[in-house]
Amino acid sequence: MYKYLQENNINISEISWTSMWAIIASLIAIWKNYQEITDIAKNISYYKMIDLDLNYWLIKWEKISKKLEELFWDTEIQNTKIQLKITATNITNGTLKIFTHGKIVDALRASISIPWILSPKIIDNISYVDGGMIMNLPIQALSWESIIAVSALETHYEDIQIKKEIFGIPTKSWFFKNNFEILNRSLNILMKTNEDVSLLNVWKNITLIRPKYFDFQALDFDKLDYFVDLWYEEIKRENI
Repeated sequence: MYKYLQENNINISEISWTSMWAIIASLIAIWKNYQEITDIAKNISYYKMIDLDLNYWLIKWEKISKKLEELFWDTEIQNTKIQLKITATNITNGTLKIFTHGKIVDALRASISIPWILSPKIIDNISYVDGGMIMNLPIQALSWESIIAVSALETHYEDIQIKKEIFGIPTKSWFFKNNFEILNRSLNILMKTNEDVSLLNVWKNITLIRPKYFDFQALDFDKLDYFVDLWYEEIKRENI
């Protein structure tokens, strides 16, 4: 999508996103171009970013924190080239937090804190988790009347395969893969509901970009070019 906007000289005045996508939004906000962001994404060894900590949370924060600090240093949200708004969920009272000031890395740390996987981020004595828990399409955070809303949800129409065949013998699917798929689809349903609520409750000129992809998942990091082309063609059809 960003590639298309750049090619057609469409300026972005304001940007808001949540969770992992807030990282992309932040890179755009500090004025990284499409090619720079693509190079960053391709040069990250995603699985090496995972440092397990099964005593408290599934993944530690150290490696992810180091990478975010490498990308954004001490840059603050209010000083970005494009107005940036990063969302997170206040886990104490279940309300939306829109970060418009403070360090980008702190707001991102709050926004990507997926429950059960990454520990909450404490800012000013308040614990925050992934903004997608209550609003993963944060168009309410934007002040402009004309908005391009982008949905990054996976598309599923097939049932989960509980069993598979190995050398013609029916066996149960790998335990962790099967349970991950159940959790992944459950979160997808939750976020799809959140998106629909957001679209119903905002009276603005909204162009929704929601590509359909069936054979890929969020962890298919090596499929970057596929996703870029898919989103490019989807927004091209909208003729913005």
